[in-house]
Formats: sequence, C-alpha cells, structure tokens
Amino acid sequence: MLNSIRISINGTRGSAADYQTTVKDLEQFLDDLNAIERAIIPSAQLLNSDLASSLAAKVKTSRKQAEEYRESIKRYEKALGQHEKKGNAVIRTIRMMQWHLWRRDEAVQQRQRLQADRTSLDTSLTAMATVALQGLLNQPNVGLDILLDAMGNWGITGPQARTLFDYF
Repeated sequence: MLNSIRISINGTRGSAADYQTTVKDLEQFLDDLNAIERAIIPSAQLLNSDLASSLAAKVKTSRKQAEEYRESIKRYEKALGQHEKKGNAVIRTIRMMQWHLWRRDEAVQQRQRLQADRTSLDTSLTAMATVALQGLLNQPNVGLDILLDAMGNWGITGPQARTLFDYF
C-alpha cells in the first residue's frame, strides 16, 4: 500500500505546473473576451448588427463556460497556484493527487475547448474585418496605407492579409 501511495505522489509532480498553465490560459482567454467586448463589439454594431450580435453571443457563451470552469478549480489555488508552498503540506499533497487523478484530463479538455472557442471567435472577427474593409473600399480616396492601417488594427497580418486582398 505504501508503494501505491509513493507511486501516486510521484505521479503528481507536474500537477502544479499543469494547474498554473490551465489558469494562465483561462485568464488570458477571459482578458481577450473583455477586449472584444470593450473594443470590437461596439464598433462592430455600426458595421453589421447581425455579425456583431453573433459575436456577442459567442463571447457570452464562452465567458460563461470559462468562468464556471475557473470557479470549479478555485479550491486548488492554494495548493497548486503560484504560491503553492502556502498551507498545510498534507492538504497540498492531497490536492496534487486529486488534480492528477481527476482534474488533469478535464484541464486538457478545457484547454482544447478554449482553443476551439478562440478559433470560432477568430472566424467571426475575420468576418467583421472583411465587412469593415469592404466598407473602406467603397469610400472614395481610400489608399493602400489606410487599408493596411485598418487591417493592422484588426490584427490581420501575413497570409490573412493576402487572402483578403485576393478576395477584393
């Protein structure tokens, strides 16, 4: 039995790093959602209300899922977070084992879900950028420098920019 406990404890060595990576990804994703809500959705309403409504719905759904997951793993913060040396050593070890046995696979699935949500949001943002660029192209006296500035502001660079230029 002691050997089983030793093996379990050895298997938990990456639990803190895994937890911290999960929390970091989650917080970055929530920050990105905040930026989309504050900066892009209001201006998107002026361009195309249907696309803006779709984007707002995606942001709302993604935020709800991310916040629910963040709340569900909050109890591991003291044992596995940035300051994981605080608290009772036995509790820390138990939390590490719990994370390793029950939460690690869920964290991988959550990071995959975040990536899928990012891809979906990127698609919507690209559609919004396309609508904005079409609007700019319909304006008289719009030069290449204005288009490039607009594309840079929307985060469109490299291959995406070439694809949009080919489209127009």
